[in-house]
Amino acid sequence: CEDGQFQCNNRRCIPTIWRCDDDDDCSDNSDEENCRKCSDQ
Repeated sequence: CEDGQFQCNNRRCIPTIWRCDDDDDCSDNSDEENCRKCSDQ
């Protein structure tokens, strides 16, 4: 992956801003895992 990108568990690269946006951009949901949300206090 390049700077400003997040590497999914399936080796796909997506823009970091797509992480934790409640949308499965990786196709394996790894970009939505380990996200801090208000409800996780």
